[in-house]
Formats: sequence, structure tokens, C-alpha cells
Amino acid sequence: MLNLMLEHLRVIRADLAVVRDDVREIKHRQNEMARQIVGLRRDQVGERRLGLLDEPSA
Repeated sequence: MLNLMLEHLRVIRADLAVVRDDVREIKHRQNEMARQIVGLRRDQVGERRLGLLDEPSA
């Protein structure tokens, strides 16, 4: 009985490791998208300052 429980715990730990890796990858992708959005916003601000982009309407 103890061996069966230990085997189940091993499977749970293995699944948890996979989930942990997936979450790490998702966080990495989210951070990369956030950096890209910041870059786009900076580009828009720069274009507005140069008069290349219309001001947004309120």
C-alpha cells in the first residue's frame, strides 16, 4: 500500500514539474509581450513629438 502511495506522489511531482515549466514559459512570453507593447508606445510618443502621428481624440 505504501509503495502505491509513493508511486502516486512521484506522478504528482512529475506533473507539477511540467506545470511549473509551463508557467515559467507563459511568464516569459508575457514579459516579452509587455516589452514589445512598451516599445510600440514609445514609438507612438516619438512620432507624436515629431508631428508624424495625429493626437488621439478624447
